[in-house]
Amino acid sequence: MRLQSILTGLLLGFAPTSPLAAGPAAVPAPAAAAKPGPAAAAPPAAAAPAAAAKPSEGSPLDAFVVLKAVPAQAGADCKVKKGQGGELRAGLYAPEAAGCPIARVGPEVIVLDELASTLAEQHMAKGSKAARGARAKGGIDFRPVLDRLIDVRLIAGEAREMGMPEEPDFKQAMQKFKDSLLRTTLQRDVAAEVKPDPAEEERHFKAATREVKVRSVLFEKEADAKAFQQAVQKGGAFEALAKAAAAEKKARGGEPGFVPQKELVPELAQAAVGLPQGQLSAPVKVGTGWVLFRIEGERFPESEQAR
Repeated sequence: MRLQSILTGLLLGFAPTSPLAAGPAAVPAPAAAAKPGPAAAAPPAAAAPAAAAKPSEGSPLDAFVVLKAVPAQAGADCKVKKGQGGELRAGLYAPEAAGCPIARVGPEVIVLDELASTLAEQHMAKGSKAARGARAKGGIDFRPVLDRLIDVRLIAGEAREMGMPEEPDFKQAMQKFKDSLLRTTLQRDVAAEVKPDPAEEERHFKAATREVKVRSVLFEKEADAKAFQQAVQKGGAFEALAKAAAAEKKARGGEPGFVPQKELVPELAQAAVGLPQGQLSAPVKVGTGWVLFRIEGERFPESEQAR
């Protein structure tokens, strides 16, 4: 079901300083409405569109809307300027024009700030459905975005008429939403006053970015792994003993290299906790084999994401 809204004769476009300008696109007068539903009144015809603006260079922040008239009930937050052709221009992102009415759905008014906020959230991404729908011949047409704002109001009004706010499921969902919003707001307010301890911040940074240089050797049998451990503890060279074990087909080893600590297999990561640099670990069961390793170095690469 598509209910029509009362439009204020909205005409959207970009100011002459905008590089995106190709002349404003007008919202045409609505067709004769069918019998209005409970959420919308019958729409009157919109006034004829104003003259188109000429494109030139500038910033998208200079975007404006052209109103056919400023409603008598408009407040101090609906200040407009006259263009070269006498049209009434309201800055799309101007705070002083944020309260200008641009559409009415029954008793509810949609103001310019709602349209601007929606456009900002969508970023008018190139190639997005919103962007494609917003571009019309001769200018920028934001009617698809405005239509969605109107649809939301229509659906909400229809839901109220159906008594949905009184349904137990609706009340429960609303209470959960309120609780979540309160919790998020409290966390934000508390966090805003918290200043991180530099030492604690540095500790977390190092934990997130630490890379270790690991030399390891893998044995198939636990007995061979323990024998290797004892030989190193008696003064044997790790590298020489590992090569000898590999030559006897008892073990496999590799050249040491830096690896992010968080990417170590869980068994080795656990065994590495508190292990002094340069000290050989005890045999660690990994899969079907036994690993002995030692940490020969560490580094902390700079990371903006970790910071």
